[in-house]
Amino acid sequence: MARFTGKLRGNKADWLIRQRWIAGCCVIIATFVTSVILHITIRAGELYILALCLFLLNLFYKILLRLILQGKISILNEQSLIILQILLDMVLLTMLLHFSGGVENPFIIYYIFHLMIASILLPRKISYFLTTFMLLLVGSLASSEYLGIIHHYSLTGFLTNGFYNNTEYLAGTGFVFLTTSYVVVYMTSAVSAKLREAEKAYRLANKKLEEKDKIKDEYVYRLSHDIKGHIAAIKSSLDASLIQQDPEKIKKFSRNGLLRAELLTDFLHSLLRITRLRLNRESEQNLFSLDESILKVIGFYRTQANEKEIEIITNLRNNDKRFSGNQVSIEEALSNLIQNAVKYTGAKGKITVKTYIRKSYFIIEVEDTGIGIPEDELHGIFKEFYRAKNARNQQKEGDGLGLAITKQIIENHKGKINVKSKENEGTRFTVKLPVAD
Repeated sequence: MARFTGKLRGNKADWLIRQRWIAGCCVIIATFVTSVILHITIRAGELYILALCLFLLNLFYKILLRLILQGKISILNEQSLIILQILLDMVLLTMLLHFSGGVENPFIIYYIFHLMIASILLPRKISYFLTTFMLLLVGSLASSEYLGIIHHYSLTGFLTNGFYNNTEYLAGTGFVFLTTSYVVVYMTSAVSAKLREAEKAYRLANKKLEEKDKIKDEYVYRLSHDIKGHIAAIKSSLDASLIQQDPEKIKKFSRNGLLRAELLTDFLHSLLRITRLRLNRESEQNLFSLDESILKVIGFYRTQANEKEIEIITNLRNNDKRFSGNQVSIEEALSNLIQNAVKYTGAKGKITVKTYIRKSYFIIEVEDTGIGIPEDELHGIFKEFYRAKNARNQQKEGDGLGLAITKQIIENHKGKINVKSKENEGTRFTVKLPVAD
């Protein structure tokens, strides 16, 4: 059923046109079998003419649909064309029934197919409107034949005694037909809506899987590329040290190899760290002061900042408030932000760290006067392995995992992090962490 509705949504009006060619052929075959083979009295000539009208109308619909899809007709769209088709189909079916027994014709049940198609292809309100229109047609046909306003063509050879003029039968059958019609529309619309929701969810899930698969491929490529680069550099340094006779050069190549080994170790540590964060979502929590943690982290980079004559200004207002979370992880996130600020701020620059409470959040701001981030690259800075072009130019080495780890830590604590930056003017990271109830 899901596949069926999926095909309909590809081009609903065209699907309906294709089914009508089949319906027209069925009318001709049924008329021939009924009148020639079964010898049941019907107005065969009129029925053949109506079948021809159905074919001509269908050809008109096909041309009209093509013009709509080409944008040459703006007053109609695909939905309005479907409504027009179903309305005229009901009128034609009513005329076919009139010339072949009226309400005595068992093919009167075919109205239900129109209602089901309308419920699948169209919104529920329109389906109810078409149901009401159909019931008016059937009611008009039945009452007109009953009152003698139009001639009743009996199915001689099929029914001995007709019931088109039986008041009790018409009333009872009419009630059943009316209630059944609305129930069919309700149930078909409900099922179709559920299928559409399920298919929408399926398409969304499939799209996400495709995106994740693409990310995985990029992730594996970048991972293998970085590891391969480090290992190649280590091997190159070791090979060079083995063929050297000069002790100083041997030391130099050995140091280079050791440095790349340390970088590779740090890279793998960061990679394992973000993987653990995503899988485990660390739950060990304790109460601690965010301000004290910030001062502790700043202390780690004070020497490096002093060497570049960078001024670090603190404006901390949360000394009397305790935050509930994983202290080690939060300090790691703060360390990534402050380390980047020191790394990418030039000599005699300034770094400002603020904390305050707004509504139900602890706010931490880390602002610097460094190289900034190009506007067109801001969207990617929290992705794994992503580094802005100006950052790569200034610092060749780097794994691009620090901010990804920071974001994951903050989100694991049900917080948010955002960034504002302007190239060559500086960057401000804002962290929001929820205040415990």
